[in-house]
Amino acid sequence: MIPLLLLTMLLTSSFSATGSAAAEKSADRPLPGGTVVSIDQESASLTLQLPSGELRLLVVADQRLLRDIRIHDHVIFEMNGAGEVTKFLKLPTDPAN
Repeated sequence: MIPLLLLTMLLTSSFSATGSAAAEKSADRPLPGGTVVSIDQESASLTLQLPSGELRLLVVADQRLLRDIRIHDHVIFEMNGAGEVTKFLKLPTDPAN
C-alpha cells in the first residue's frame, strides 16, 4: 500500500510542478508501461511486453537509465520528442493487473 501511495504522490507532484498545458494533457492519459523482457546495454535499448501482449523495442536517451532496470521489472516510462525514453519508474506489480 505504501509503494502505491508513494507512486501516486510522485506522479502527482511531477505534473503539478511543471504547470504547463502539455503536462496537464499528459496527466489525463496514463503513462505507457509494461514488463521488461530484454535489455541491450550496448545499443542502449530494451524490449518491453505491453499489457496487450505486444513487444516494443525502446531506445533510451541516456544509457545510464538502464543501470537500475532488470528483466521482469514492471515499469512505466516517459519519452521525448525524438521517441527516446527519458525516464523510467519501476512499479511494484505488473501494469496489466
